[in-house]
Amino acid sequence: MKFDKILKEQIQAIKPDAEELKNIKNTAKGFCEGLKKKLNKKKIKADVFIGGSLAKNTLVKKDKYDTEKISSISQTPNSSKEVYDVDIFVRFDKKYNDKNISEILGRVLSGAKKVHGSRDYYKTAVNNIIIEVVPVLKINNPQQAQNRGDNHKCESISQNPEGIRVVR
Repeated sequence: MKFDKILKEQIQAIKPDAEELKNIKNTAKGFCEGLKKKLNKKKIKADVFIGGSLAKNTLVKKDKYDTEKISSISQTPNSSKEVYDVDIFVRFDKKYNDKNISEILGRVLSGAKKVHGSRDYYKTAVNNIIIEVVPVLKINNPQQAQNRGDNHKCESISQNPEGIRVVR
């Protein structure tokens, strides 16, 4: 009985409340919409969708170390607010198969910090939300993947009552 109580308390300590979660989802959705407009303006064929813990409803507050890092990617950090991490995927059309999609994405994301990985991705902050923007390729089967991120799938908006494209 005591263990259950402690577990519930800890979950409440790291989990965003309903209002925070709504604001985070709205911020992520707005970011996706803005990014999609930029991609369309440059005639870049790609889907933009939310992935990671926000998509899986397992989002938790970042620890103190991550909260301090937000200053390096945001001009206006608010240290009194909790910090969250949201993953946004940009799934490029198959026609970009032989292109450097990280570079293409970087030209669209002005002011975002490039992070080196198996495929470079970008980090920015909006309203104390650390947003990681990850480029992936649209593929038909796992054998076509050039990177493990290419295997992400998104559900249709009709399957999601909030109208946010998410990966599961």
